[in-house]
Amino acid sequence: MAEFYRLESDRCQNQFVLTEHNCAIAKVAKFFPVVCAHELEMFAALLPDCTIERPHWINNGDRCCGYLIRAK
Repeated sequence: MAEFYRLESDRCQNQFVLTEHNCAIAKVAKFFPVVCAHELEMFAALLPDCTIERPHWINNGDRCCGYLIRAK
């Protein structure tokens, strides 16, 4: 069964926010939050000219995960 994971992005000047509305690994991350660190590292590796922050995180009680991506 195929599943859809909705993403949204908002761009403003030299930065944008990537919002994950439903996480593919949320159930695993609840017990092993280190997997979320790997996702953050993956974005950093894919976008070496950017700084990546995660101001919103489901494991901290937010309704979704959100990444702030800024040009260095």
